[in-house]
Amino acid sequence: YLGADVDRVPQEAASADPITYVRPAGSLPPFSIAHGSADCLVPVDQAQQLADALRAAGGRADLHLLPGAIHADPRFDRELLVPTISWLKGIPGAGA
Repeated sequence: YLGADVDRVPQEAASADPITYVRPAGSLPPFSIAHGSADCLVPVDQAQQLADALRAAGGRADLHLLPGAIHADPRFDRELLVPTISWLKGIPGAGA
């Protein structure tokens, strides 16, 4: 995505990192973050760091780690689609 290793293009990496844009605010939208524990492309700790940053900024961040799932694992749809729809329905103002 960046065209080079992250450590060789730090400015591009920072601009692609969602944590760069997390700021304390009066209200942030709620986030549902899903990550596979066996993802070899994006380390699990990046998902945890994003959730932590959102919470530190006053937002709600629900992190769902799918045990043994790899990057873009089809299990995300099979195992998390229905719970994610329920999660969305529980958000005030999100509609039915």
